[in-house]
Amino acid sequence: ASRWTTAPSAAPIGRQPSADVGFIEVLEPATVRERPSFTARAVAYLRRGDRIEVVAERGGWLEIRSKRGRPGYVAA
Repeated sequence: ASRWTTAPSAAPIGRQPSADVGFIEVLEPATVRERPSFTARAVAYLRRGDRIEVVAERGGWLEIRSKRGRPGYVAA
């Protein structure tokens, strides 16, 4: 099962969890990290139903932006 889904009223995303730029909705809790590494410091936590903006995908990690424009990384 995927951890993400296309958020309502958002532009469609190509495939899941692999994502193009756009908004997705969180289906399972996830940790946002400051770098794309499981050893990187956790900077936030996502809950089911949160909407996040995906700006890129690299090596199994989604690069996201918070509502305030702060970057973070979530394992795809």
